[in-house]
Amino acid sequence: MKKYYYLFFYILLLNSCEKKEFKTLKEHLNTSVKFEKKQVIDGKLDFTISIPKNYNFKIRENLSENIILSLDITSTKFENDQQCLISIQKKKGHKQNISLKDEFKHCIYIVRDFFNVEVLESGISNALKYESYFLHTKPNTKKFGKSEFMMFLIESDEKNIFYEISINSPLEKNLESNMAKLVQCLKSFKKTS
Repeated sequence: MKKYYYLFFYILLLNSCEKKEFKTLKEHLNTSVKFEKKQVIDGKLDFTISIPKNYNFKIRENLSENIILSLDITSTKFENDQQCLISIQKKKGHKQNISLKDEFKHCIYIVRDFFNVEVLESGISNALKYESYFLHTKPNTKKFGKSEFMMFLIESDEKNIFYEISINSPLEKNLESNMAKLVQCLKSFKKTS
């Protein structure tokens, strides 16, 4: 009987040491998190989005030759000095007359070649109000500053101009609820032009 007890304990120990799996986009979409919201509306923006009431935002214009406008949204800092982020960039395509699909391929190339991440899922998404492509990654290490990342690419109403909407949450104890909250914010994104 003791032998079975040790075998059971060993199996239990192995299962508890397994790596925690990240949720998929669909799972984040189906996770309900209640929080107070506020609407980001500004004359410089041709879109709106709802964000958590305690988040801050900053609008920056003409950041580079390709980035026309950026809306940077940040949570309050956590104990480890990290924070959740939402970034919406209105940007020019990397080439003239480029399709949404080809611009997305370019984004994937940059992420895969320049960041130490593992792609969890990517492709066409109907999670937002508009046709989009999305990329979902996790870091290859759990060092400080690493986060779960999701990016959506949407066409604007202007030729060769795209919205790149990204969210990330630090790998900390509230990761799942933070990501669900950020995904709920993304779902509220609406073009106003």
